[in-house]
Amino acid sequence: MKIIRGVSAIPQDIIRPVVTIGNFDGVHIGHQELLNRVIKRSNEINGTSVVITFDPHPLKVLRPEKAPRLLTSLQERLTIFQSFGIKVVICIDFTKKFAEQTPEEFIKEILVEKLSTKGIVIGYNYTFGKDKKGNIELLKEKGKEFGYDVEVLEPVETNNQKISSSGIREHLSKGAVDKAKEILGRYYSIEGIVTPGHHRGMGLGYPTANIYTIDEAIPKEGIYAVKVEHGNETIDG
Repeated sequence: MKIIRGVSAIPQDIIRPVVTIGNFDGVHIGHQELLNRVIKRSNEINGTSVVITFDPHPLKVLRPEKAPRLLTSLQERLTIFQSFGIKVVICIDFTKKFAEQTPEEFIKEILVEKLSTKGIVIGYNYTFGKDKKGNIELLKEKGKEFGYDVEVLEPVETNNQKISSSGIREHLSKGAVDKAKEILGRYYSIEGIVTPGHHRGMGLGYPTANIYTIDEAIPKEGIYAVKVEHGNETIDG
């Protein structure tokens, strides 16, 4: 999988790109539908599956006080994209300047002039560009002008509830890690650095590890069964 950082680094030789766009926080089963469909569509035209994502999360730049705790770091997202078989990931640095780009500019300058996009696969509620004024109707309208098609995926549901990253955060905040797993399609995981603690667990015969994370969502305080991956080793805890 090729990783491209920044718009200026996008090469002109990506063959018949089929693109999906978003933050993909959590890469939940709704996101996974998009990934699978992008790969299928790109294979149908002997093209290239492309994910456009953003770092940092847009709210960290535009409204830091409203920025959510992340479900997946950028590196975790990239690892999952690769596991699905995505060929190219374009990671755009989300800045206040980038946020000023109009939807029309995003389409013309990135999707058309930089990528020569042949197809776009997008979620039913996708918005983009300055003040989120870009929508599916605009993508389709410009697709007729610039020669790409747009496929819109309907919402994915589980237990009659629409899948969303915010829904996963809510489940985690309540300690409902089993429900979070249903939406993620895998166990929720946290990456971090083990830091020294007070060794109280060791004294009780239950050694513990303190994980230092910066931005990731943490489940409600409690006792959970876990698996720890360290190097090539997996340890039950």
